[in-house]
Amino acid sequence: MNVVGIGHLVLAEGAAPNFLAQMITQIVAFLLFLWILRRYAWGPLTQILDGRKQAIESQFQKVEDLRSEAKRIEAEYEEKVRDIDAEARRHVQEAVADGQRVKDEIIARAREEAEELREKQERLLGLEVAKARIQMRDDIVAMTMAATEKLLRESVDSDRHRRLVGDFLAEIQQLDRGGEGEN
Repeated sequence: MNVVGIGHLVLAEGAAPNFLAQMITQIVAFLLFLWILRRYAWGPLTQILDGRKQAIESQFQKVEDLRSEAKRIEAEYEEKVRDIDAEARRHVQEAVADGQRVKDEIIARAREEAEELREKQERLLGLEVAKARIQMRDDIVAMTMAATEKLLRESVDSDRHRRLVGDFLAEIQQLDRGGEGEN
């Protein structure tokens, strides 16, 4: 018996027609299997695969939509942050302006009060000067009276006495007028 080897199959001499019949049967079975598979399984498998493909594409589209939505929300958020920053800067500037205004008001009020106090002190000083002049005049008059009394004791005649007192009072009045002109 002769043995011929073809691939993995080992054929005996008398088995050739049996092999051909088996091969044809397997080819027909495979083609029938393909036809059944195509007729009954290929459509549902294709539909399942198409459905899965569409689901994946849908998921990718959703992801892309979500990514776009996230970018839009991020842009809105950044815009709101810029608006909040601008608002905060505006509030700070307003507070600084208000502080400057209050400072200016306080300074103006302090200047007014200082000016009023200075004017009051000048008036009080004027009154004190006037009081001092009156007191000085009274003191001078008292001294004049004392001097006059002393002169009278020394027996000065009456005309001379009047003339001395009149001259003295005239000098006092001139001094008093000269002092008022200075202030």
